[in-house]
Amino acid sequence: MQETSNSRIHRLIRNFLQDETSALLFERALSDPTPYNQERVDYRFRAFCREIQFIAYLSTLIHYHAIAYDKRIRAQNAHCPLRLDAPLDDEGSSAILDRVAASEEIDFHSDALITLEEISEHRAFYHALRLLTDKEKQILEQVYIQNFSDTEIARKLGVSQQTVSKTRKKALAKLRMSMKEGRDFCQSTQNTQA
Repeated sequence: MQETSNSRIHRLIRNFLQDETSALLFERALSDPTPYNQERVDYRFRAFCREIQFIAYLSTLIHYHAIAYDKRIRAQNAHCPLRLDAPLDDEGSSAILDRVAASEEIDFHSDALITLEEISEHRAFYHALRLLTDKEKQILEQVYIQNFSDTEIARKLGVSQQTVSKTRKKALAKLRMSMKEGRDFCQSTQNTQA
């Protein structure tokens, strides 16, 4: 049920008068209605209303930013779900969880940098990576392994952000094409063997 305009105004005035200073100014303006006293109450009430509006604005802003953040996280998790029990290879022999020792402590922020070749166990992906230039590999590693933004990488390499973005997109296109060709090749050899 929506609040009527009058009930909102009454609630606003009640909240205003709950403050001791505001209540004292209001009483003084009622007992001695000089322009100065009325002006002081008016000024205090306007400041109170501005504060309420600002709080409402911040509340709305936080609400919509939280919704946008949630959407981004859900989209990211839907695109790249982390499944520790997923098989690493086509035979399904082992999973990531099987390879991580329970006693082994993993430091994700160590100075030792991981390269794309070190994490690529899929043969077709490894061969696709070998087609990339060193600069393309470096950019992909910094974006997808070290979580740097294009702007940070550009600053680090001394190039423009557009150059980094273009190189990243070109490298991904190369990987896609190579992986597709590898998949097509595997399917054609399986068909000839059958």
